[in-house]
Amino acid sequence: MASDKTNKPKVDVAVMLQRVLSLGQHLRLMLILGCIGAMGGLVAYCYSTPVYYSSTLVNWHVFGLPFHDEAENRSGPPSYVNIWRELKIGLEANSLLKDAAIRMGVAKVEDEIDSVKGVIRVSRFFFRDARTLVHEVMSTDPRVVRDLTTVLIQAYEENQAKGRKEYRDKAAQKYLSEIDQLKDKITAGLQTRLDFEKQSQSATLTLRQERLLKLPVEIERCKAQVSRMTEIFEDFKKAGSDLDTIGKLSLLSVFDKEWRDTEKAQTGDVVRRAPNTAASTPFMPVVPSPAKVDVMVVGPDVAQANERWRKLEREGREIEEEIKSKSADYLPGHSIMKELHSRLDDVRRNLENELGLAMKRFGVEFERVKNRLPELEAQLPEYYQTVKEYESFRKDYALLERGQEDWSAAHNELSKRIAAIQFGDQKNQVELHISTQEVLEDRIPISPTLSKSLMISFALSLGLGIGVPFLLEIANSTVSRLPQLESRLGLTGLGMVPNSPRELLEKIFRSPALGSQVPNFLLECFRVIRSNIILHPGRQGQSQVIMVTSARPSEGKSTNAANLAWAFFSMGDKTLLIDTDLRRGRVHSMLGLENEKGLSSYFSKKAGIEDIVRKTENPNLDVITRGPFVPGASEFLCREVFEQMIIELRGRYDRIILDAPPVLGLSETVATQRVADGVVLVVRAESTPMNDVDTTVEQLRRSDTEFFGFVLNRLDLSKPSNHYFYYYSSPYYYSDFESGGKET
Repeated sequence: MASDKTNKPKVDVAVMLQRVLSLGQHLRLMLILGCIGAMGGLVAYCYSTPVYYSSTLVNWHVFGLPFHDEAENRSGPPSYVNIWRELKIGLEANSLLKDAAIRMGVAKVEDEIDSVKGVIRVSRFFFRDARTLVHEVMSTDPRVVRDLTTVLIQAYEENQAKGRKEYRDKAAQKYLSEIDQLKDKITAGLQTRLDFEKQSQSATLTLRQERLLKLPVEIERCKAQVSRMTEIFEDFKKAGSDLDTIGKLSLLSVFDKEWRDTEKAQTGDVVRRAPNTAASTPFMPVVPSPAKVDVMVVGPDVAQANERWRKLEREGREIEEEIKSKSADYLPGHSIMKELHSRLDDVRRNLENELGLAMKRFGVEFERVKNRLPELEAQLPEYYQTVKEYESFRKDYALLERGQEDWSAAHNELSKRIAAIQFGDQKNQVELHISTQEVLEDRIPISPTLSKSLMISFALSLGLGIGVPFLLEIANSTVSRLPQLESRLGLTGLGMVPNSPRELLEKIFRSPALGSQVPNFLLECFRVIRSNIILHPGRQGQSQVIMVTSARPSEGKSTNAANLAWAFFSMGDKTLLIDTDLRRGRVHSMLGLENEKGLSSYFSKKAGIEDIVRKTENPNLDVITRGPFVPGASEFLCREVFEQMIIELRGRYDRIILDAPPVLGLSETVATQRVADGVVLVVRAESTPMNDVDTTVEQLRRSDTEFFGFVLNRLDLSKPSNHYFYYYSSPYYYSDFESGGKET
C-alpha cells in the first residue's frame, strides 16, 4: 500500500520562483502604476475638501405627563429605548438638518438635501447613558462643527412645539365636534329609554314580578306542610287510645316548632273548607250542621294557642309530688289532701281544654294549608308569563343601558383627551441641555491629513504597482517553460526558439551559405530540434516525413518548418519542404519564388510532380509551394491522391517537411497527419493560451496522431523568469544572444 505522503501535493518551488521573477517583466508597468498611485494620493491631499470634527455631550431628561393613565400608575422609569429611538429619528431627520443649515446660513431654502449633506457630512447622535447623548458632527465649514448642536436642538424644540400646537388645534376642533355628536346621542338614548319604560309599563311589571317571585317556593313549602300534617294525622291514628292527653299535646307541639309564625293562621284569617260529612277526627270534632259550614274565621283562642299546657303539665307533676309527700302525713280524707286533689283535677281539666284548642288549631291550619295549595298553583301560569315578560324587558333594557354606557364612556374618553392635549400630545416629553464639547477640531481638519495621505499614496502605489502585474500574471494562461508544458501535455519538448526578428529567422532558410550575420545560437536551436526528432522517431521508428503545425495562425509554424528543413539539408540529407497550407501558405514568399504552380496545381491536374518541385540554390533542398488558390483544393489533402504523392516522394528524399495549416478551426490538418511519421507542434511562448494547446493535442490524439514533440517558439530570454530557467543550460548561447541582439 502506497504511503499517504506520496499523495500529498508538493510545492513547486520553481513555479513559485517563476511567478516572482515574472513580475520583473512588468517592471516598467510597476513603476508607472506606482507613480500613478503616489500622484493619486498627492492629488487627493491637495485638492480634497477639508473636513472638521466636533463631539458634544447633551444631557436629556424625560418628563411623564400626569394626565395620562400610564403616568398615573407608573411603577418604574419610562421606556428609554422607545424614547431614545423616537428622539434619534427626530434629531437626525433630513428636514431638521436642512432647517438648521438654513438658520446657520450654510444652505438656502431651495437647496436639496444632498447639497446640504455636501457641507454637513455627518450629524449623528449616540446613546451614552440614561442621561447623556453624544452628538458627532463632520463638516467642511468650521462654524458648523462649533454651533450645529445648539442650532439643531433649538430647531428641534421649536419644531416639536409647533407640531404639538398644530396637533392640539386640530385635535381639539375634531374632538369638540365629536363631543357634540355624543351629547346628542346620549340625549336621544335617554329619551329612547324613557319611551321604552313607558311603553312596556315597567313599574307595573316589576311590582307584579316581585309579588310572584316567591310563588314556587311557597308552593313547595305548602306541599311540605300538607305532607307533614298528614304524617302527624297518621301518627294519631296509629296510636289510638294509647296516647294520653300529654302525649297528644306533645305530638301536636311538633307542628308549632316546625312552622314559622308567619306561616300559621292569624286572628281574623278566613279559612275555607269543604263540607265535612265524615266521622269526627281528633283534629276536627263533629260540630252541628257541618254541611252548612264552609268558612271559618280564626279566633283569638285558636290563633294565640301556645305552650300553656307545658306549664299545666309541670304544675300537675308538682301537685302529684306534693300529694305523695303529704300522704305520709295525712289521710286521704284530710282537707289538705282534698284541696291537693281538687287542684290536680283542675289542672287535668285545663289540659283537656288545651288539647281541644290545640286540636282545633291544627284542624284549622290543615284546612287552610290544603285550601291555599290550589290557590297558589292556580297562579303558576301568571307567574311564568310574568317571568317571560320581565326577562324580555330586562334584556331589552340592558341593551339600552349598555349603549348608553358606551356613549358615556366615549364622552369621558374624549373629555380626557381634550384635557390632555391642552398640555401636550406625548406621554413623555424630553428636555435637552448642552453639557460640553468633548472634541472640537475647527482649525486643523481631520481629513485629509498628511499621514493619511502618505498612507493612501503608499497603499495605492503598492496595490497598483504589485497588484496589477500580479493579477496579469495570474490571468496569464500561456506557458514559457518546457518542463511545465511537458508535464501538462505528456509530450517531449524538442527545443525552444528565442524571440528574434522575423527577417533574421527567415534568413536562416533563405541563405545557402550562412555567415556571421546569423547568430550561432539560433542555428544551434534548430540543430537541437533536429537531433531530438531523430532521437524520438515516429510511426514504425521513422522520422522521414515530418509535419509541422500549430494551434492557431501566426504562431511561427512556417518559419520553424523552413528552418527545420534547413537543419536537415545542412547535415547532408536530401530534403523537400512542402507547403500544405493551401489557404495562407507563405513558403514561396520566404524564398522569393513565384507561386504560379504548386500543390494546388497538382491536385487540379494542371501540373505533375516534376512541374511543381522547385530547386533552390542548395542542391539538397527542394520546395513545393502551395500554388494558386483553387476553391476546394484543400479537400485533396484528405484523399488518397495526396497519400500516393507522399509515398512516391519518400523514394526520392531523405526528409520531407510538411508545413501544415493550423489545427483549430480547420479539418485538413487532422487528416493530413496520416501521411506523416510524426507531428511537431509549435507553441508560441507567452502567447498561445493553454486551452488552445490542450484542445489541439486532444483533437490530434483522437485521430491516432504520432507526436515527435513540441517546440516552444519566440521565447523572450531577456525576462528574468526565463533567464533563470534557460541561462545555465547554455551560457554561451546567452552571450551570443546578447551580441546578436546588439547586431540586430
